[in-house]
Amino acid sequence: MENAAETSGSGPEVGSDVVPQLQIIMSAGAREVMDRLGRTEDLRFSPDGERLAILGFHSNMCGLFSLALDRSAPLPVLYMDGGLELRSATMKSPHGVDFLDDDKVVVASRGGKVDIFRLPAASVSGPGSALTPLRLITRASPFQSLGMPGSVWVTRRNDLAAQLLVCDNIKHSISSHTVIAGATCVLPGRVLLQQRLQIPDGVTVSPDGRWMAVSNHASHEIFFYDRSRRLGPDSEPHGIARGVDYPHGLRFSPDGSSLYVADAGQPFVLRFSAPEGDWAGDRRESGKIRVMDEETFLMGRYNPQEGGPKGLELDPGGEVLLVTSDYQRLAAFHIPTVFT
Repeated sequence: MENAAETSGSGPEVGSDVVPQLQIIMSAGAREVMDRLGRTEDLRFSPDGERLAILGFHSNMCGLFSLALDRSAPLPVLYMDGGLELRSATMKSPHGVDFLDDDKVVVASRGGKVDIFRLPAASVSGPGSALTPLRLITRASPFQSLGMPGSVWVTRRNDLAAQLLVCDNIKHSISSHTVIAGATCVLPGRVLLQQRLQIPDGVTVSPDGRWMAVSNHASHEIFFYDRSRRLGPDSEPHGIARGVDYPHGLRFSPDGSSLYVADAGQPFVLRFSAPEGDWAGDRRESGKIRVMDEETFLMGRYNPQEGGPKGLELDPGGEVLLVTSDYQRLAAFHIPTVFT
C-alpha cells in the first residue's frame, strides 16, 4: 500500500476513561475520500467482509473502501485502501446502508428514497461522478409513501430473493420489501411494524434470523421482535432493553447472545446480553465503554440527542467494533479487550 497514513490507534491519555482504539492505517486515496465524507452515519461490511461502506450525511455520498484485518500482532490492525465515491441525484442525506450482495449496495436517504446501486467496476471514481440506481423504492406499501427512510437491513433468504427492512423516521414505521433475483424487480412492500415506534433509528436481525432489534430513538429503548411469530403494524415488542439515552446503530454478535448499541446522546457503546439467545422480556446493559473523549463529544453536541457515536458495525468474526460520528469519523475497538 503506497503513501499509507496512520490515522488512529495511539489510545487515550493516561487517566482517561476512553477505551483504547485499534490502529487504522489508510492509504492516501482512502484518507481523501474519508475527509470528503464529512459527518459519517451508518456503515456496513460487504458479505465477503472485504469492503466497507460508510455514509457521508451532509456530503450526500457513500464511500466504499477495501479493508483488511492484520491479526499477526497481539491486537488487530485495520488497513483501508481504495476509496470509491458513490453519488446519485437521489441520494439526499443518506443515513442507512447495507449490501444486497457483494456487488450491490442499498442506501436509505432521509430525502425520501431507498436506492439499490450496482457497484462500478472501477476501483476509484472522482468526486463528481454519479450513479443511476438499479431500483428506487419510494413507497412503504401500495397505500403509504416513504417519508424519511433512515435505516435499512438486508435479510438474505436465498439466491433468488432477499428481504429489505426499512425504518421510516418520520412515519414511525418499519416496512418490508422483497427484492427478486439481484434487484431485477422489487415487489410492493408492506408496513411490518408501527405500534409504539417513535423514530426507529436503527434495525438489525440476529444471525439465526429469529430476532429483530430496533432502536426506538424517542423512547430511549431498544425493541426486540420475535420473527418466528406473525408480525403486523399492531404488534407489541416481545422484549425491551432500557438504559440508552438515544439509541442509534446496533448489531448482534455472531452467536446472537450480545447486542451492541451506539448511544448518540452519550459518548458510549453499550452491550446487552441474552446468553441463550432469547431476547424476550426486559433487560439492562451488561457492559458499557466510552468511545470518545469529552472534547470530541462536546464538539458534536448540538443538542441533547447528538455528540455520541452514530453508526456501529462488527466485523464478520465479531472481534472488531467500528463506530462513526461527526467528529470521530471512524474508530475501531477490540471487543475481547474493551468488554471484559
